[in-house]
Amino acid sequence: SDQHRRGRERGGSRPAAAIPVKAEPVVRGDLLAHLETYARLEAERRVTVLSRTTGLVERLRVEEGDAVRAGQVLVELNQEEASLQLRQAQAANSEAKANFERIRNLHQSNMVSQVEFEATRLSYENTRIGTEEAELNLAHTTIRAPMAGVITQRLVELGDLVRGNQEIFVVADLDLLLARVFVPERSMYQV
Repeated sequence: SDQHRRGRERGGSRPAAAIPVKAEPVVRGDLLAHLETYARLEAERRVTVLSRTTGLVERLRVEEGDAVRAGQVLVELNQEEASLQLRQAQAANSEAKANFERIRNLHQSNMVSQVEFEATRLSYENTRIGTEEAELNLAHTTIRAPMAGVITQRLVELGDLVRGNQEIFVVADLDLLLARVFVPERSMYQV
């Protein structure tokens, strides 16, 4: 027989043993498995709120566990220094604007050079940008929630000196929770 001859060709004197196989039709059904494990629920969306400027914490508006809405004020920093910087920038801008208007009128009458006119225009533009920057720094003294959620951590106290890029709060959206389940390899057949 063919099996007998193949068995001898491989160096063996007996034929290969036949393995019995039973074929079953494929059916759809439920697979029930039970595995007990531990998992920690964590917010899928979590944001660390950073300070964008330096200042002393004057007012804390929320505590850990408080629900907040997007844009809600969380903390207010002292605004004295930022207000002074804004007033200085506005004064410099007013002076540069008056100087620019005077030079522009003289330039239209060909009484000043193009170079002097351009230098005055750029100086005025720089002071205008400086004013916008000072306004932005003043606005950053009020720190707001970037999203709706729950305060999970408050990392500052009243009177603390906060620096730029310092973590202030952690806000988490608890509507979407995530459970990371780690299944041991020896239990994989149960799942």
